[in-house]
Amino acid sequence: ALQQPAAYAHPCREVVHLETHISHVFLAGDYAYKLKKPVDFGFLDFTTPEKRRAACAEEVRLNARLAPDIYLGVVPVCLCEAGYRVRPQGCAPDETEAEALVHMRRFPQDGLLDHLAMTGQLTPDIMTDIAHQLARFHASAGRGPEIDQFGSVDSVRAPVMQNFTQTAPYIGRTVSAATHARLRAWSEEFLRTHAALFAERVRAGKIVDGHGDLHLRNMCKLDGRVLIFDCIEFNPALRAGDVMNDIAFLIMDLDHRALATHANRFLNEYLEQTRDYAGLKLLDFYLFYRACVRAKVMSFESDAVPATERRVVEQEAASYFDLAEQALAPRAPGLLLTCGVSGSGKTTLARQAAEVLDAVMVRSDAVRKHLAGIPLTIRGKESGTDIYTPSMTARTYTTLLQHAREVIASGRWAILDAVYGKQSERAAAALLARELH
Repeated sequence: ALQQPAAYAHPCREVVHLETHISHVFLAGDYAYKLKKPVDFGFLDFTTPEKRRAACAEEVRLNARLAPDIYLGVVPVCLCEAGYRVRPQGCAPDETEAEALVHMRRFPQDGLLDHLAMTGQLTPDIMTDIAHQLARFHASAGRGPEIDQFGSVDSVRAPVMQNFTQTAPYIGRTVSAATHARLRAWSEEFLRTHAALFAERVRAGKIVDGHGDLHLRNMCKLDGRVLIFDCIEFNPALRAGDVMNDIAFLIMDLDHRALATHANRFLNEYLEQTRDYAGLKLLDFYLFYRACVRAKVMSFESDAVPATERRVVEQEAASYFDLAEQALAPRAPGLLLTCGVSGSGKTTLARQAAEVLDAVMVRSDAVRKHLAGIPLTIRGKESGTDIYTPSMTARTYTTLLQHAREVIASGRWAILDAVYGKQSERAAAALLARELH
């Protein structure tokens, strides 16, 4: 019924129907409507109208944090004599509410970032926009004891191991028994040996009520900026967690699309805003986890498509299992310094080197401003504070080495982008390199 233009109170000449494993989406005129399927996958339960309506309300509330211009509210589908009708003003006394829909502003499908990626239109500036938005979002996202629980090693273990339980029926279709067992065993060992690291992230305040589903299909370019939408509303355990878990989904998605330089640009821009270099020690684990999540979802979808399409979807699921294995590959870290006067092109060269080495670049200018407590967008001379004193310069170079240590601990190359005009500054970096072998 919702595929008919007559179901809607506003003009629309045709209705476009899209479908996922948990929702139907109807594009009607200037608007979009999401209908949740009556499914129960364990990690979500939409089996009653009450649960579906509550999930619709929660979806609107949560997504208003990043995309308030898109999410318009919850509207009922009313059953009347003429059939099912969408009633933004509510059902009439003689009508019955049959379902609830998420009401959204429609945006062009060719603005979705996955479309831009496939057509070569995904620019580095877009990755910078996303990184800055997510840095601000995570800085203001909900925190507290009720959120911190999702960062404990036991809470992390539950969805990680659930992935393997739920993909066991697909052994032989989307993953081999040997690979499935190897990935599961690695997960158990990592969680067992890194409990202290997860606890430290909780103490550091890095557990937030995040998005949970950050990939290119959930982002669009509209009116010159990126809008991030469709966060996970149905299960806080899959939405709240370490900020590294949140951004890992996007990095994994970019890696899967062979857009490693885009992933590197995003990661570097995000870290420059947040200075969360210590979190890199968990990033590969979360990249692994996110690849397994997508492998699971695609495995589920292979059951929902026609038999003629099933093998293609199964191969897509298998490619995510392959990506999960790649996340476990050992890294070979290094330390690279730029040397040169201001304006000589150090940052441009460092950024290019970072893309080649998949390195993390730490800029002295950004570190200096962080230490002074001024925004990165303000020029140092315009801040009203002298941030170029000898003592501030000494603090900056000490902090550069601290961040280099954190980056190298994750197995990555660290690129320290600074003048490094003094032999003593270079010697201190060389000493760190020898200490870390």
